Amino acid sequence: MGVVFFPSNPDKGILEFSKNTRAFQRKLSRFLSQKKVGGPTPLYQAMKYSYEEIFDPYNPVDTIYVISDGEIGNLDERANIYMLNSKLRIRINTICIQGRSNFLNGIATDNLGSFYLVN
Repeated sequence: MGVVFFPSNPDKGILEFSKNTRAFQRKLSRFLSQKKVGGPTPLYQAMKYSYEEIFDPYNPVDTIYVISDGEIGNLDERANIYMLNSKLRIRINTICIQGRSNFLNGIATDNLGSFYLVN
C-alpha cells in the first residue's frame, strides 16, 4: 500500500509503499493529518504522475483508490484517465466524500472499479 497526495510536492506528497500493517496505518494517519485540502483536484495529472513515476518499480499494482470530494478541475479528464489506464487496466475504485459523485462514479465504472459515496 502507498499513498500519493495531490496536488503536492513529490518530495512531501508521497508515502512510500509498504505492507498494510498497524505501523503503516499510524504513519498514514500522521501523513494525512499534515495535509491541507481544498480546491479542484487535478486528477488526470495525479494519475499520469503515478503511472509514469511510481507504478513501474512496484508492479504489479492491482488497485487504485481515488478519494476526493468530486470537485474535478476538468471534466475531459474522465476520457484521459480511461486512455491512460487502457494498457494496464488497473482497477480504480473511487470514494466521494460529501461532494459531486457523477464524475467519480464514471471513473470507477470505466475502470473496473467500485464507487463509494461518504456523506
